[in-house]
Amino acid sequence: MYERDADLLQLEPRPKRRRPSLSALPLSHKLRHEIQLAQSRVYRLNGPTPLERMKHPTGLLFHLKREDLSPVHSYKWRGAMNRLSQLANQGCRHVVCASAGNHSQGVAWASRVLGMHATIFMPRSAQALKVRQSMKMLGHRGEVLLEGEAFDDALLVAQQFAERTGAVFIPPFDDLQVIAGQGTMGLEILQACPRPGTVYLQIGGGGMAAGVACVLKAADPHIRIIGVEAEHQASMTAAMLAGKPVMLNHVDHFCDGTAVKRAGKLTHALCQELLDDVVTVNNDEVRSAIRFLWDEHHMVPEPSGAMGLAALLRETNPDHVENAVVVLSGSNMDFTRLTALAG
Repeated sequence: MYERDADLLQLEPRPKRRRPSLSALPLSHKLRHEIQLAQSRVYRLNGPTPLERMKHPTGLLFHLKREDLSPVHSYKWRGAMNRLSQLANQGCRHVVCASAGNHSQGVAWASRVLGMHATIFMPRSAQALKVRQSMKMLGHRGEVLLEGEAFDDALLVAQQFAERTGAVFIPPFDDLQVIAGQGTMGLEILQACPRPGTVYLQIGGGGMAAGVACVLKAADPHIRIIGVEAEHQASMTAAMLAGKPVMLNHVDHFCDGTAVKRAGKLTHALCQELLDDVVTVNNDEVRSAIRFLWDEHHMVPEPSGAMGLAALLRETNPDHVENAVVVLSGSNMDFTRLTALAG
C-alpha cells in the first residue's frame, strides 16, 4: 500500500513554474522588453541610421552613429514615436512637451504623422533654428510657446499646462517608453558592429544612455560603456554621488541640447546599474571634436552632438579607441553660432 501510494504521488503532474510578471522584474529587464516592442512603432517613422567607420588621430578605427541623418537631425524621433504611437492607439489626441529643441522636433514630427495635436513649450534661450523647425514640423496641428529662460522653467510650465488641460505630458527622458524608443539605437549598433569595444554615450537627462546601454549590456556585459557629460552640466554625476537626482544651481548652455539641471529618476537608476563610468568634457574639447568632424569629414554637429567624440579623441588607451562607437546625436544648430564654435 505504501509503495502504491508513492507511485501515485510520482505520477501526479508537477505544478508549472510561473514566469515572473513584468512588474516584478528589475527595471533594466522591463526596459529590455519594451525596447523589443518599440521597434515596430519607431520604424513606422524612419529606418535605421548609418554606422560609419572613421579613423582616430592615432590611426585606429572607430564607428560614428549618424543620428544627425534622421529627418529631425537628432535621435529624439525614436522616443517620441514610441510613446505617441501607444497614446494614439489609446485614443489620445492632444500631447504636450517641454524641450530645448530636439525633443520638441521629435514630438512635432511624430504627432503630425499620427494626426495628434501638440503643444510644445521651449525656453526663450532655445536656438531660433530649433524653434522654427519645431513649428514647421507641427504645421497646423499645434503651437510652440516660449516660456522661461532655461529648459527646467519651460518644463514646469508644460507640466502645469498638462494638468490644467488634460493633455498628456511627454517627458523628454524620464519615461520608460521614451527611453525604450531611444534604446532602438542600441539594436542598430549591434547589428552593424556586433562586438564594439567601448561605447561613448552623451548624457543630458540620461534617456539615450540608459536605453542604449540596456541593449548593449544585455548582449555582452563586457562592452565598456562610458557616459559623457559637459563639464558644467554634470547632473548625472551629481546624482550618482548623492545616490539620487539632485538639482544643479546652474548649467552652462554651450552644449544646449544636454543642458539639464536634474537627471531623471528612472534614468539615474538605469545609468547607475549599466554604465561603467561617467566622464566630463569641457567646451574646448567639444570645439576640437566639432573641428575634427569638419576637417576630416565636412560634418557640423551641434555641440551636444559631439560630446561623445570629444571624450574619445582625448583617449590614449588603444583598447578604448579601436572598434569604439560614438553617437553624433544631433546637428540642429543656428548658423550664427559658428563663430562661437571656432573659439
